[in-house]
Amino acid sequence: MAAPSSMVLEQERAWTQQRMTWLRRSSEFDLTTEQRTSAEKRAQRAASFRQSRLGYDEIEECMQAGSPFPHPVPLATMVAVLTEMWEEEGIT
Repeated sequence: MAAPSSMVLEQERAWTQQRMTWLRRSSEFDLTTEQRTSAEKRAQRAASFRQSRLGYDEIEECMQAGSPFPHPVPLATMVAVLTEMWEEEGIT
């Protein structure tokens, strides 16, 4: 079996370094996310509701009725609504 070329070894080394950077960033993100208080999380959710034309109750009603939303709902708002609903149900 032939030995890998130096180019292959260099590419593997570069990939390994990039992977370590991704993993480091991922763990830093997880730590900063976990360190936020629930008050900060609620403030962020409230801000996302203000960006939407629809309020929490309207979004929840549309979801429960299975009807389409009358206006587009920003992703951050939808995540906030679902998180709030799951917390009320004790899922999170």
